[in-house]
Amino acid sequence: MVSAFRPSRRSRSLGRLETLLGLALATALAGPAWSSTTVTTGRHTTSETWTLAGSPYIVPGPVEFASTNATTATLTIQAGVEVRFTPGTTTANTGRLYFGNLGAGALQADASAGAPIVFTSNAASPAAGDWYGIDFYPTGAKASTIKNASIRYGGKGGAGGLGANVTTNPAAAIAITLDGLTISDSAGYGVRVLTGTISLSNSTVSNNGTYGVRVEGGTPTITNVTASGNPTNDMYVAGSITGTVSGCTLSSIHYNDDNPSLTWSNTTLVNWGQTASQLAPNDAGGFASSVTSITSVGGAEATLIAGRLRKNATWPTTLGPWHLTGNVEVGNATAVTLTINPGATVTVDASNYLYVGNTGPGAIVADGTVGPNAPSTITFTSSTGTRNGWFGIWFYASARASTLRKVVIQHGGNTGQDVDAALFVNGPAGQTITIDDVHITDSERNGLRVAAGVVSASNVTIQGANGRGAIVSGGTLTMSGSTLSGAPYGMVGSTGTLNLSSTTFSANTTHDVQIIGAIAGSITGCTLEGVSYTVSTSPLTWSGNTFDG
Repeated sequence: MVSAFRPSRRSRSLGRLETLLGLALATALAGPAWSSTTVTTGRHTTSETWTLAGSPYIVPGPVEFASTNATTATLTIQAGVEVRFTPGTTTANTGRLYFGNLGAGALQADASAGAPIVFTSNAASPAAGDWYGIDFYPTGAKASTIKNASIRYGGKGGAGGLGANVTTNPAAAIAITLDGLTISDSAGYGVRVLTGTISLSNSTVSNNGTYGVRVEGGTPTITNVTASGNPTNDMYVAGSITGTVSGCTLSSIHYNDDNPSLTWSNTTLVNWGQTASQLAPNDAGGFASSVTSITSVGGAEATLIAGRLRKNATWPTTLGPWHLTGNVEVGNATAVTLTINPGATVTVDASNYLYVGNTGPGAIVADGTVGPNAPSTITFTSSTGTRNGWFGIWFYASARASTLRKVVIQHGGNTGQDVDAALFVNGPAGQTITIDDVHITDSERNGLRVAAGVVSASNVTIQGANGRGAIVSGGTLTMSGSTLSGAPYGMVGSTGTLNLSSTTFSANTTHDVQIIGAIAGSITGCTLEGVSYTVSTSPLTWSGNTFDG
């Protein structure tokens, strides 16, 4: 018979102690069992700190920080805190956090020395647009900071349309610092900048509903931001903004107008052309020249809206062809120059043109023999590749000395005016427009027209114009070593001065040269088939020419 073992009283006490110690150890390893804190909706008029001990904080509706006196109601959020916003169906029951609408308010959410702060939806299955966003108002928002944080699932639209995870709209001098953020899954924009002195740096802005970063005002400094997966565009800029964008990675950008003046540097483009972009003339050259690395898809191009270059710029070949969808001018109160690199192609939509020196002094240097990829032809043509009614390249009274060399100009010259041309020089007094090794082909009206100013042309081919190869109706055209063919009229002169030498005319169906006014100058050593005078006298002199036919 085996007797049962009964532990001693001492043994039972030791067992209970081991159990208690085990429970204590398990609790310590699991961490403190914190409960959530529900934030009172409405206006908070004094400063508060949201601590790790009170996390997560549930925001069930609109919460504003705005003082009632000269102080600032500041919300401080500690590192590691999670702020959850309740999804709702109305403004009153949807989470939102905003500062400075009814008084002075600020946010200090600086987790740079600790675990990230999280702003997110309180839904079991979060979705874009669950809550409104974090907003800074112009009335009373003060200097604020969000560092080392993730902001997701906001952007619920209100009466003003699409929302954003973060909207900055403080007074112009107020600094809002956004650094080290992950901003994603907004129903609208990732970040919207309306006013203020805004710094956005070292952040990722991705997978938002429309634009990643939308800048409509203020003075932004955007540094080391990677934007991707934002279906409309990674960045949007508009309005009279100045600022800098450096070290950023984008796939697309949208300039809504030609007012911004941003300084770009060290830009990386990924899958350029996959999403349609558009640039403004004033910033396009700086943007393109800032690109240090690019991958692009087939058919990628640099699309330009209408506008004016107000600073020196270069159009490289990096982005693909330059596509002008509106009129683009080169000119400002202080003279500016557009340089077009060898190998570049510029396509222009119908009824638009590239013009120089109308508003203020400007110049074009399109020299295919100097610069990257040289020697390589620079081409100006219609956006359809056929005659589509684009006007041409025009020089106005404030144009400065310019150069077109190793250039092709195709399919231009149609403005509905019989005397306009694909290359039109009209009045740069005392300035010379140099055209050398230029081919002007298939113009809808006329190839070249000189109405005022000075043009020096050599080794020029003008072929297949529907009207005249060249017209001189003022100013001075000096042309040598050129060919004019395949038009009804090769050269028409009315007033001004024409000095023509060593030039060949052929296959012009009506006349090679027609003189219809008291034009001065000389025609020397040329080969022609037919000449017509519609006036009885002209000071134009002829010598050493060959008439063939």
